[in-house]
Amino acid sequence: LSRGYVNLLNTKKITDTKFPFPFVNLISLMFLLEMFLMPLMMASIVDHAVWAPICCFLPLFGLFALNFISGELENPFGVDPNDLPILEFQKEMNLCLLMLLHPNADLI
Repeated sequence: LSRGYVNLLNTKKITDTKFPFPFVNLISLMFLLEMFLMPLMMASIVDHAVWAPICCFLPLFGLFALNFISGELENPFGVDPNDLPILEFQKEMNLCLLMLLHPNADLI
């Protein structure tokens, strides 16, 4: 019973602790700057016309993918396919609590 309460408090910590709003704005601004400045830099650095878009696309794709993954990790509770199965966790916790009501639960 105490482990369940501790785990409940841990999940409340995850949901209550939000990412600082100014930091999110700064990251978004940096992504926009990089999205506009990276093609200009790659056009001046890379000599071949085929390599410039490739060298520009791959790092930007990786950074945007990391940004979207961090958005999913920030709030892991909900009904999205990548969210934690809270209903299954609750059913398992309820079954464990019902097992304590069994008459032989206190026998070794």
